[in-house]
Amino acid sequence: MSIMGMQIRHFQRCWQMGTPKKNKRPRLTVGASEASSSTSSSSTSSKVGDRANSQALLPCPDAEYWFDMRKRQSERKLPASYQEEALILLLAEFVELDRKSIVLTLKKNCNFYAPAWKFLYDAVGMLLSGKPLPPPLTKLRRLRPRKLMPEKLVKDLKATRLRKEVEFVRSWKDNVQEEQERKELRKAYLKVCEDEGLLLECECCFTGAIAEEVIQCSAGHLFCAACTKQCVEHKLGAGDEVHHIMCPSTSLCQEQLPPGELRRILPHNLWASLQTHLQRSSVQAVLSKHGGDVESNVEQCPFCDFVMVMDTSKEENKVFVCYAEDCGKESCRLCREESHIPLRCEEVEKKSQVNHRLSVEEHMSRALIRHCPACKKKGVASAILKDDGCNKMTCPHRKCRAFFCYQCNEEISKSTGYAHFCQHPLSPGQSCTKCKKCPLWSSKTFVVDEERRVANEGLEYHKRYLQDHEGNKLTNDLAVLEGARETLGRGKPLTAKVRGRGRGKA
Repeated sequence: MSIMGMQIRHFQRCWQMGTPKKNKRPRLTVGASEASSSTSSSSTSSKVGDRANSQALLPCPDAEYWFDMRKRQSERKLPASYQEEALILLLAEFVELDRKSIVLTLKKNCNFYAPAWKFLYDAVGMLLSGKPLPPPLTKLRRLRPRKLMPEKLVKDLKATRLRKEVEFVRSWKDNVQEEQERKELRKAYLKVCEDEGLLLECECCFTGAIAEEVIQCSAGHLFCAACTKQCVEHKLGAGDEVHHIMCPSTSLCQEQLPPGELRRILPHNLWASLQTHLQRSSVQAVLSKHGGDVESNVEQCPFCDFVMVMDTSKEENKVFVCYAEDCGKESCRLCREESHIPLRCEEVEKKSQVNHRLSVEEHMSRALIRHCPACKKKGVASAILKDDGCNKMTCPHRKCRAFFCYQCNEEISKSTGYAHFCQHPLSPGQSCTKCKKCPLWSSKTFVVDEERRVANEGLEYHKRYLQDHEGNKLTNDLAVLEGARETLGRGKPLTAKVRGRGRGKA
């Protein structure tokens, strides 16, 4: 083998397998001091590129959680030892930044070490690449002297949660550096192959690509990874059934792209999506062939794409057990709902009917209950229900205690008071014919009027629900609707009332 061939083989092996790990873990220290200690200009440029692109690279699966403040808000309160040790560790790592700016960064990130470290890490990368620091960071003229090295501080950490966070940050940094080195090796390998004339031409974009990033159909047509990825994404996005990926050659080639080659060249997420579409298309093909046969025992889980052949008929074994790892539900083979053994199918309320009934009942409950208008403006729900009595209500919320009218549901200021109501002398429950103000006392037919109003709201909502869910074969004989029709027809109050809610005080 020639020297050039050995060099090409070396680049190829390093790019595919990655650079070998050193026995000693790289130092956790980052910043200008790390760059100044390097004697090689190529090493310095590698670190600059590492930091400049670290935000785009998230090779660790937990990076989205550890670096996302919104996802970490649910964590319990941090102990004082965690906050103190996190600040000491950040000060020891980023010796080129002002102490006050590091303290502000840690507070801005709710004292979480990983998000603060990521912000400072990216900021130092911007500094090394000649860009200005983001606020509130400021650069020191001279490096801050260290009392202890970061390695020593990490060994002496007392906070268990901080220790786990530091381990993740180190692993993330190692993966970022390894990915950056892999890109540099690929770039060098591409340059050598280009000089030696070893690049293969893609028949779609007509650009050169290395052999490891080229896929070939059985007819010999070559395509690069980018064009293959775009072809598969277009095929999946069309919404049609996918049984295979045909060769995208313009010569009307009828060959397929080998699945093994697709798995090698496609990203992991796209390959998994392609597998899902292929499996779903195969399932539909089997069901279309055997699903219409009454004697067929091919069954599909109603909650996922899992399909299997049952040894017994539906009458002998009515329960279908899904063996998919992410499902595992038991369903009825006759009605395709969740298993309801020992009840018969007609004795069980279907899920669509349950949603219909609960939706109507919830709407009627909301129509019956009043809410404090002052609390509603603040986004607080203060539910109130009144049977009879005075219409001047006091909010039951202890931090509100506002007044409002139960009749029109408007807030009553302290200066207005009872002037909001009719001031003519009337007996309790009697209607006023001299003004249009709200009555202070509920009428004698208040309960009946409320029930009739709620019943009408429920029936109107029921009609709208049926129009929005025409294909669900919903029924009209709901128990709550029967009571509503009886109330509107005879003027009789509903037997069931919404109780148990907070009541106002007159």
